[in-house]
Amino acid sequence: EVNAKNIKAHYKPSGFSIHTDKDIIMVDHNSSKEEDFFTQNIALDLVLIIDDVHYKQDQIDLKTSGIFYLKKEPKRLLEFYGSVLDITGDVVTLGKKFDILASNIYFRGYNPIDPALDILALYKHQETDITIRITGTQSNPRVYLSSNPLMPQRDIFSILIFGTRFGSSDNPH
Repeated sequence: EVNAKNIKAHYKPSGFSIHTDKDIIMVDHNSSKEEDFFTQNIALDLVLIIDDVHYKQDQIDLKTSGIFYLKKEPKRLLEFYGSVLDITGDVVTLGKKFDILASNIYFRGYNPIDPALDILALYKHQETDITIRITGTQSNPRVYLSSNPLMPQRDIFSILIFGTRFGSSDNPH
């Protein structure tokens, strides 16, 4: 369900002018890139509230909600703010199931769009719980790993990649 509230779209065509009327052609030896008249002159103020989104595709099954603010002033770029909130569910990759717990993605109006990440995943392997936290931004993510019971990072990586602790006697390789 998508509920759009407070939709405002403003478009004011400029009066006939030698500078803006497409029917008036000036011959000039300088060539320049023509801008899109409509998108350059439109203003937009839009709020999208999205509740109970269920995203399911192949090995991904997630639920979330969100709120987005889109704002554009004439002659300016679109600003996109908002959040995808309380993402929960599971993702299966490389034969491993990761539970996604109370995660969020924040859009901060940057251009190009580069959301901030606050993602928490849990992987259960035998008697070990591995927690993966992803922070930072989409273009520069930071990944933090921890485990219960506590173990060295090399063992956590080994379990995630090979399914066994580093140097373990039960390691088939």
